[in-house]
Amino acid sequence: MGGMTGMRSVRGRPAVAGLVGLVLVAGCGGGGEPEADPFHFDETTFIGTVTEHHPYDVYKLQVDKADVTLDLIGPVGGGCYALEDSLRDQAQAAKEAALPVGTRVLVVRADESGPSAFVHLLPADSDEPDPAAPAASVNEQLVSGGSWEPSGFQLADDDSASTDLFAIRYPEQLSEVQARYAPLLVAAGNAAKSARTAGQGACLQESERQEAEAEARRQQYERESEEAERRRQREGSGGGGYCRDGDGDGICFED
Repeated sequence: MGGMTGMRSVRGRPAVAGLVGLVLVAGCGGGGEPEADPFHFDETTFIGTVTEHHPYDVYKLQVDKADVTLDLIGPVGGGCYALEDSLRDQAQAAKEAALPVGTRVLVVRADESGPSAFVHLLPADSDEPDPAAPAASVNEQLVSGGSWEPSGFQLADDDSASTDLFAIRYPEQLSEVQARYAPLLVAAGNAAKSARTAGQGACLQESERQEAEAEARRQQYERESEEAERRRQREGSGGGGYCRDGDGDGICFED
């Protein structure tokens, strides 16, 4: 899949050139550079500096004064409710470590409005990420690190079973930009799950523990049920109690 090249801030609807990413057009007008908008309203792609991480919403951060929400990913879940708080704390720490305040980034919005976006780290001497977008977004790096995973209604996730693989469930519901990033996120998520990386490994271990406990309870119930049946048979065959043997095979309580 081609990269997104020649990245600069742009207002309005992006043009698309084949499989290459967004073609960004410089602002026009007479008398020098237009004044920068720290909120980046109407900009589908922009360069800025991480200024804050939301203290309560693990998905959110600010770039300059623009709200940004990491798109198509979420903290590792996999139905591991007992570890939910711990896994969310790990996800927050990983996000803040990957995007320290003061970091220059390229933000690629998932659609033409709203804060959902994909974020790329920028080299100190360049306004273009290396490798080129959509590869190696911070979203993808967090998933590879095992504390985040692919997430979103368009994707098949592992919330019902921690061993389920990630996949694209509704490709037609992905925006043009999301369609470039989703396959990379899914691949990174499945690789992290296979390697049992960080939170993915912890979630799988917790699921295995819960399954082992459930199996132990099932086996205990079967043993207790079998012992109760043997006790009823002994009581019936000893003549000291009532035994309803329906077919004469010596087993009590049959019709």
